[in-house]
Amino acid sequence: QEQEQEQEQEQEQEEFSDHQHQEDCTEAKAKSRAMQDIQELKEEILSQKTSIQRGESQLNGERKGTILLCHSGCRVRVQSSRYQIVTEKSPNTLSGRSEVFRHAARCIVLVDYNAMKSVDFEASLSFLKLLKIPVFATKLDPYFSPTGSVAAICKAYGTWFNSWDELAKELDVASSFTLEATDIVDQENSVEEVKSADSTDSERNEELEQRHDLFFSTCEDEGTFIAKHLEQEVLAKGSFAHVQKSTGHMDRDMDLIKRSKLIVFIVTGGTTSSSVQLIHLEAVRSYKRQLLPIKREGVALGDGWLSLALAGKLYYEIDPSNLGKLGVPFKENADSPIRIADSTPAIEMLRAAQSLMLLANRKVIDYDHLFQQRNEQIISIYKQEALSAGLKDVEADKICEDLDRLSASNAMEDANTAASGEVEQSSSFLNAEELLPTQQALQMSDIHYTLTRTEHVPPQDVCDEFGIPIPGLMFDLMISYEWGSQERAIDYYFQLRMQNVKIWFDVMGSMQGNMNSAMAAAVESAACLLVLLSDRYEKSINCRLELEYAVSLNKPIVFLLLPGYDVRSMATWISKIIGEPMQVQPVPEGSTEVSSKYLVLQGSASSLRGVPLQNVIATAARRLAQQRSSRTSPCRDATPLVFLKTRALISAAKTASETSGMVACSRCQVQFNPLVSSEGKCRKHTSYFMGGTIIAGRWVCCNDNDKDGPGCSPCSHTADTRTWTLNRDYGTYTWEPA
Repeated sequence: QEQEQEQEQEQEQEEFSDHQHQEDCTEAKAKSRAMQDIQELKEEILSQKTSIQRGESQLNGERKGTILLCHSGCRVRVQSSRYQIVTEKSPNTLSGRSEVFRHAARCIVLVDYNAMKSVDFEASLSFLKLLKIPVFATKLDPYFSPTGSVAAICKAYGTWFNSWDELAKELDVASSFTLEATDIVDQENSVEEVKSADSTDSERNEELEQRHDLFFSTCEDEGTFIAKHLEQEVLAKGSFAHVQKSTGHMDRDMDLIKRSKLIVFIVTGGTTSSSVQLIHLEAVRSYKRQLLPIKREGVALGDGWLSLALAGKLYYEIDPSNLGKLGVPFKENADSPIRIADSTPAIEMLRAAQSLMLLANRKVIDYDHLFQQRNEQIISIYKQEALSAGLKDVEADKICEDLDRLSASNAMEDANTAASGEVEQSSSFLNAEELLPTQQALQMSDIHYTLTRTEHVPPQDVCDEFGIPIPGLMFDLMISYEWGSQERAIDYYFQLRMQNVKIWFDVMGSMQGNMNSAMAAAVESAACLLVLLSDRYEKSINCRLELEYAVSLNKPIVFLLLPGYDVRSMATWISKIIGEPMQVQPVPEGSTEVSSKYLVLQGSASSLRGVPLQNVIATAARRLAQQRSSRTSPCRDATPLVFLKTRALISAAKTASETSGMVACSRCQVQFNPLVSSEGKCRKHTSYFMGGTIIAGRWVCCNDNDKDGPGCSPCSHTADTRTWTLNRDYGTYTWEPA
């Protein structure tokens, strides 16, 4: 036995050494590539091959030509003698990439799993949306369907086709491109931070500790003044050590950026024409450093390399002529679009810097590994639902183990074959009438709460610290609004939170990574959308992206018409979504009520059928959240193997449910297996029901007026008979068991 243990230890050591050697080789190549890219860019700028005339030269003449955007690791080799092919690697400089995009009349996008993992691919799509360039997108594999910002931009902003053949025929480009299949590899190495290949772990840790905390990238104008103020007055509270500033010399600055953890990039009037700051951004990209953008108020990002570098990123604005505003709450600043009362720009900048520093202190960021972990989480979620349906643990494990034996090429072939014969099912949802409360004999009082962000737990982030959407999240509601309506949105957020509605709201949590990605992940995770409809909402490209992406996912939507909005002049794209007939509630006296698909509420009304408007929204959100079914479609936004595993687990769960003694929940009527945990699958009320005689009846825990309505707190299913029970001491009612 001792000999066997020694042999196993030796084998493990050999495997570890082989893995370490492969990792070191990958890192050495990454470092060499980073240095080569930076050197090439320096030569371009020094030889004046790169045109940076005031940084953002406007387009001369009309845009012309078609470009095709795809990932360099996609399973087909795309060639064209007529149109330019753009990947996340080519052109490899910000100035080169931005010029290609700026002069395009339209962009064809080929989406696959590799594209979903690429930060540069995501930024390219965000830049295309910013430039308002028409996007025509399709997927490369039948099994695959994108999610996140890639899906939102391709499907909601752009025009989506289900196959390359459909797209090529519609755009008449079949003869202009050649798509050839390439060999499929099991895993693509994608180390997102360069390390020294010939150093030990202790030396790498020592090198990390020797880095500077901050490097300020500035121009020799107001940028130096802004950097000094930020260092001494704002970021000083974060205890950052070894702060460095731009020297104006390329080689020296590149070395400082390489040795720094966080780059504070200050955008001023001279940035767009600064070759030094362009080099800074290229070094940030190549060395994979964390970036905190700070923009001088009134300075435009333009339509060139600067906009591409910051596309989709959250940045903070500063006015050097009135630096005192940094310490003033957002709501007290009339010029601020953010209307939060309990935070200041200085606080938010410091929080952002501290969050980025935590991320920068990680030694290695391997996005392939991170997405592999995400895939494992997805499979675990599907497996848990299969177990809840009666599938045995050993059977679920065997399904996954059998599929693990497939090679990458066989998995791709099997996934595409299986998907080709299937149609993605879209579930139905409750219509407007089913979401409305019954007419109350007694008018419910409207209880209004005044809160601050420090008095409640913020909503869970939809993306992790790396900007990757978190699988399995379920919110009751997401608020979609235009920033001119933010104060009203904040008020609805607090009122609904006090009624135990689980909400995602952008300014109430911390946002990580690409803003378009966070928005898309929130739409995907919410049971429904609350749209605060105004004239400015109709004209906002980001609001339209949110709403049309929700429609593409067949999400239930509650429209709230804000005061001053005239439904008779509703934008065509909104009216097409709502459809006909459209019924605005409450219905005017003497009018005939018609049934409509979406619930449309008049925001100026105080109540509907005797129920305050905020209570109507809360109850509708809970009903829609309860209706949200278990996952009945396989996961399509990951690898072919994940698709096959989730598909097989769904099929096995369906079979198991027919023979495993499923029973109906006495609370929500959903079928469940009483022998398996169903924690979080049902809802109950956590308090008592009061009133109904002298005052209007309601649940104290959430103000819901319906005694039989869905609960407000997650719980397990139950098959026990429930009884409506009176507490004679207090005159209140509860369900027993709850």
